[in-house]
Amino acid sequence: MLHPVLSPSARQGPFALRAVQRATWVWGLITWVGQVAAQPDAAGASKGARLQFGGAPCADRAELQRSVRRRSERVHWTDGDRTDDTLVAVDITPADLSQPWRATLQFSGGGQPPLVRALAADDCRTVIDAAALVIAITLDPPSVSEPVSDPPEPGPVVPPVVPGREPPAVVFPESDWELPVPPRSSEWNLGLGAVWTGGMAPGGGFGPVLLGSAAVAGGRFAAWRPALQGALQYVIRDGVRADLGVAHFRLSAGSLELCPARWGTADWTVGGCLLAVGGALQVRGDDTLEPESHTRPWAVVGASLAADVRIHGPWRCLAKGAAGATVVRDTFRFEPEVVHAVPRWAPMFTLAVVHEL
Repeated sequence: MLHPVLSPSARQGPFALRAVQRATWVWGLITWVGQVAAQPDAAGASKGARLQFGGAPCADRAELQRSVRRRSERVHWTDGDRTDDTLVAVDITPADLSQPWRATLQFSGGGQPPLVRALAADDCRTVIDAAALVIAITLDPPSVSEPVSDPPEPGPVVPPVVPGREPPAVVFPESDWELPVPPRSSEWNLGLGAVWTGGMAPGGGFGPVLLGSAAVAGGRFAAWRPALQGALQYVIRDGVRADLGVAHFRLSAGSLELCPARWGTADWTVGGCLLAVGGALQVRGDDTLEPESHTRPWAVVGASLAADVRIHGPWRCLAKGAAGATVVRDTFRFEPEVVHAVPRWAPMFTLAVVHEL
């Protein structure tokens, strides 16, 4: 029987070729690892930056810097003028009734092309946190992380159910959490103040006024928010002297105002309204031969302009000026002397303290 005989070169050829290929691949891998290890750690390098920030109502420059550092430890802030540092300019625009809080971020220098980012949020704290996150992502993308938050509240403790017994009650751990409050669809205000009304007597009269209003909540920053306002007033003017006697005036009236829009911020607003006033004007004579008392209708149609400023919390100070045409114009006299004639126009001014309900 013949047996094939392999020469040493024939037996070793294929295996020697594979060994050489494997050795070459392994050596290439070692060489590549060595080159990577020899290169500087770019991701671990410190990121220098300079901050230009004038501050905001809810945060200053130092707090914004700390917020960025909580998200990236490799970002360090410098105060010099080094050209290799990135200049970060942050501009915060407060909210008004038509726009939310806005932040504009401009990145320049550091060997990178200029970059601009814009943010918007419903409150100052949120826009500051968002700006800190954008700065950290822009300066150091690989290592950005959200700040560590507190662990979640423990869930309800559910005891095991034993067959044949009534299921035990579920025990919820004590917590200070609250259910989310749904957005309001309306706004209600109630106030008390003083009013001066002209035209109802010579020199006008003063008295207390009770105000109330209901407005459609068209969003925190919406300018178009129709409102309906009402007021009750009792104005007094005593001791109007004439040659033939003394007259005393009393005005009991209510007003209704339709206000289509308001402008301003969360701390102050200005708005205009259409005004209608109706009531009764009572005039009583005194110190005369035949004293009389008369009650006549009082009606005014016009417009008003109101401004309010937040004092503290839900308390606001309201100032309102109004003027309108008198619909009923009577004349009061001690015959033949005229004591008072209702003019064509009647001005009004109100100063009150209002509480948001």
